[in-house]
Amino acid sequence: MKLRHFLTAAVTVFSLSAATLKAAPPDFNRDPDSAGKFTPFQLAFATPMQIVPENWDVMGLRLNLIYGSNHNVTFLDIGLLNHTINRQTGIQIGGIWNGVEGEMSGIQVGGIINSAGNTYMMSGIQVGSINLAGDATGLQVGVFNSANSMQGMQIGVVNNADNLQGAQIGLINLITAGPIPFMPVLNVGF
Repeated sequence: MKLRHFLTAAVTVFSLSAATLKAAPPDFNRDPDSAGKFTPFQLAFATPMQIVPENWDVMGLRLNLIYGSNHNVTFLDIGLLNHTINRQTGIQIGGIWNGVEGEMSGIQVGGIINSAGNTYMMSGIQVGSINLAGDATGLQVGVFNSANSMQGMQIGVVNNADNLQGAQIGLINLITAGPIPFMPVLNVGF
């Protein structure tokens, strides 16, 4: 019964995240010969020791035993160290690190670090010890949360945003461009 609830929630989150995608970031680091090449399944020991090369897209399931890297990943990404070069859509679960260089839409759950782009959009949820995002819409839950621009909520010991439309709940809450740059317990930005 619990698996059924989890799968229903996962499909709902995936559907909502796919529906909220904004304009795609540029397809940087893309080999023109690999454009349009994808696989429904990727198994990686440590890039480049993986079934398909990292410049391919994965539309389905990617399992990374140690470290896996692909251009775009859609749906489910599980491993110790997960790296997506351009766009991650769906659920990313990392034992140590989840890293997306471009746009991330969905859920990142990381043992230590979740990182979603420096200049592109993260829309969804990040749960981990350290959560980092460029422009973010959604929720960050962790010990340390940081975003350049945040629309939503940050819950943690230390929360940091240059600009915030939403709320921060934590011991130290910083909004560098806000009218009140520091507040303990609760800080709100409009």
